[in-house]
Amino acid sequence: MAIWKRDIDLDALNAMGDNSLVAHIGIRFTAIGDDYLEAVMPVDTPPLILSACCTAARR
Repeated sequence: MAIWKRDIDLDALNAMGDNSLVAHIGIRFTAIGDDYLEAVMPVDTPPLILSACCTAARR
């Protein structure tokens, strides 16, 4: 039994996130089921953080 109140496709769902935090951090919905949503989000470590960690480790 579906938990969603209306039908929606992945393109429309991803378009809702345009110009928002969802798009800014790269979340993309990849699957819709009767009772779940599936999404991916890239995980990056900025060079500044790595640099700070390496500098702290040398002290």
